[in-house]
Amino acid sequence: MLNGSLARPFTVIILLLAVICAVSGYAYLHQPEKSDFFHGFPLKRIQWFNISYIGGLLMFLIPYLSSSLCTMVIAASKGVLVSSNFLPSVLAVFGGILGYLILYHTAILAMMLTGRLLSGTLAAFVLIVYYSMAEELFSGLFSTFYDTLYTPRHGERSLLIDSLSNILSPLDLYQSLTYRTAANYKLPLFLLFAIAVIAGIWLLACYLYQKRSLESAGNALAFQKSASVIKILIAIPGALFFGFFADSFYYNTGNKWIIFFSILAVILLCGIIEFIYTQDLRQIFKRKTSSLISIIGVVGILTVMQLDLFGYDTWLPKKSDIKSMALYSDSYLNYFDYVNNDFESSESYYLLQDDDAQTKKFDLLYQLAEEGISNHNMGMHFDNLYENSMYDPVDYTGITVRFNKTNGKSVYRSYVVKCGSLLNTLDELCQEESYRRKLFPAFYITGDEIETVILYDIRFDTPLKLTGEEKENLLKAYQQDLLQVDIHKLQEDNPIGSFAFQLKSNEIPSDMFTSHTDDYIRTITNLYLFDTYENTLKLLEEYGYSICTEINPEDVLQMTYTRLPSVDYNSSADISLKDTSSVPVTDPEEIRRLLDRTVYSLQRIAGGWNTETDYIEVWLKGETLSRHYSLLPKE
Repeated sequence: MLNGSLARPFTVIILLLAVICAVSGYAYLHQPEKSDFFHGFPLKRIQWFNISYIGGLLMFLIPYLSSSLCTMVIAASKGVLVSSNFLPSVLAVFGGILGYLILYHTAILAMMLTGRLLSGTLAAFVLIVYYSMAEELFSGLFSTFYDTLYTPRHGERSLLIDSLSNILSPLDLYQSLTYRTAANYKLPLFLLFAIAVIAGIWLLACYLYQKRSLESAGNALAFQKSASVIKILIAIPGALFFGFFADSFYYNTGNKWIIFFSILAVILLCGIIEFIYTQDLRQIFKRKTSSLISIIGVVGILTVMQLDLFGYDTWLPKKSDIKSMALYSDSYLNYFDYVNNDFESSESYYLLQDDDAQTKKFDLLYQLAEEGISNHNMGMHFDNLYENSMYDPVDYTGITVRFNKTNGKSVYRSYVVKCGSLLNTLDELCQEESYRRKLFPAFYITGDEIETVILYDIRFDTPLKLTGEEKENLLKAYQQDLLQVDIHKLQEDNPIGSFAFQLKSNEIPSDMFTSHTDDYIRTITNLYLFDTYENTLKLLEEYGYSICTEINPEDVLQMTYTRLPSVDYNSSADISLKDTSSVPVTDPEEIRRLLDRTVYSLQRIAGGWNTETDYIEVWLKGETLSRHYSLLPKE
């Protein structure tokens, strides 16, 4: 509430206020008449600097402190502000002040570097966002040019990047100060570091104020010697950004347009920047060296990325440098439904992040990574897995591998591999019981958490009426079957049904967004059943439940057969559709043949099954809604 985490426009207002105060306070430096007038008084330059500085600071401090104090008084009167959150609230106010100062000082620094009001305002915004934008730009370069790049879901960043962001990015430091000050466990060091950065920028701005000449008023830059450096720093990322922007209009055409437009843009930007400097079209090629460096810089970056000169996509650590490895497959996304206890994230990739999923027996997993690199060299990339006609997506799937190096660092890569290779690797990993328990979502819950059990099969959706002890026994029996099942079974056979466990509600404590507690209902689905799950099936029989594995043709009231355009119906269809994609089925023999090809699910643990198959829509007796069933190909 104090720093705008519930109202982001408030944080933008602080940013704009910091820039406005800096620009208005030092605007006289950019006007020759006013600059001469003010500096004609018998005051030292440092005094003029402090007069403008204090004025801009008070414009923020007085309303901000008054508003914060009123907010805290009202919160205390309503019982919201109590002893446990009083200190965090005070720290939040302190963080808001420091956040303003980092922006204010950066904007003042921009005014010291420039000689025109417009260029000073633009420079203020550029300095505030420059590092953050450059970081995003180069992240975009990596994700565009490197096919094996994988960014962890939880946004893991290296300590070096975080440190540079806090030093070089006023925007990142501002966000840290205003959003996370009250909850930062390393608060003393963090605040001392922020104060040091703020003081450093102030000292630099003060030094430049005393060094800038009065004649610089009216010029684009106050220090002409910096023109070439600033030109390079603007032209290179600006050209690459324009290349990405122009490429966004050319979908799925590779990287050629990024390269073309980036090179074109850097040439134009060099001329435009020189024109801003000189206001003379005849001098747009004045600083040829800096222009040449900018062009070479853009071409060099694009060449390194396009040709992968540093071998990013083909990198593979030595086995001796690896402590352990972890695996995640794209096929898990539809096959597994993990229980999510993290209310701030919609998905959790346990198999890449959890310690128990990091295996030290990684020979087959290492070979899988080698296969992925080999496939990459043949043009098989995860992004075009379902678009490239050179290989069949039914036989391949995407995986992500985590290399945990002996030096403590973790590196991620994404590859395309054969489903059979993935299955063999998965089979080896599952020889360890601990890995099986981490792989299957059923091991993430306990029997006393289960509220309701629903049994799904090809015909019915049946809520099971079970006691608490029976639910726990059923879960244990299912877990026992998971520990014993042959992993190849989960790839080669079709499931005959599945469970869905609705878990007991979890109470989410009230927070800044709610004034009361909420109940969070969790349901775990896709707990598949196979005909070899003897423990589970036996227990279901004891409880009076059985699984239906086929549909009786006599129960069918109506059926419609649909052929997808991508399917070769000459080899897979029972009915001649000609140019029609969907037809009703009335012949009893045709209905029977189609029902013989229906299955409960086509999902495979290692992927490799094309779920975009022909299907039937069936209306059954006693039901008001239709059912859709995928069809197996004809043998």
